[in-house]
Amino acid sequence: MPSPSINIPPSRKREEIIAELRSLICSKGYLYALCLIIFEDFHIIPEKLHETNYWDRLSHNEAAFILGFLIQNELDFTHPETPEILAFLKRRTYELMKELHDTFNIRFFERLKAQLEAGIGGQERKAAEKDFFGKGDMLVEPIFYSGTGAYDFQYIEFLDEKYKYDREWLIANKGYDGKIIKAIVSRIKTLLNKKAKQVNLVGMRERWSAPLKLNRFEG
Repeated sequence: MPSPSINIPPSRKREEIIAELRSLICSKGYLYALCLIIFEDFHIIPEKLHETNYWDRLSHNEAAFILGFLIQNELDFTHPETPEILAFLKRRTYELMKELHDTFNIRFFERLKAQLEAGIGGQERKAAEKDFFGKGDMLVEPIFYSGTGAYDFQYIEFLDEKYKYDREWLIANKGYDGKIIKAIVSRIKTLLNKKAKQVNLVGMRERWSAPLKLNRFEG
């Protein structure tokens, strides 16, 4: 009985996807599309947690990845010309991040295909199993796309304990004071929570793009 086969879907090179993403981030009005994404993906109605599809939302690491490219240039506060353009920038971001994520899974399917083609036994199969994780390239996806590992308040709560042996050096050389940092973060969270309450979140993410016809931007 022949070994089952796996068809690896074709994909663009990771560098090509990142290049298009960087170009998209430089588009006029992109800042507002990103603000919508962050607000919608990281503000969830508690009563609707059971309806939330986290696969459709960016992770914290993905958002930080995009922000890293954004701040490499001077922020452009120009408004997008139309709501349709704003929706297109938002949608295209999700498409590119999904495509980028898929490139990290290609290596897994390639290794799995090699094992299946090597058959049940033999030296080739043993070699494929031994080299399954390669030189760490198979670990990039689970590390980058995993959860944050802690809540934001835990970073603040354990800040003093984490840097207690470096406190004097940080103050003398970097002007870093844990008490001031905690006060700044607390103030920022208070302001964000106050502003978030002024927005009606009911159905915002699901209904935003529904009425918009984006065909003119496709292709």
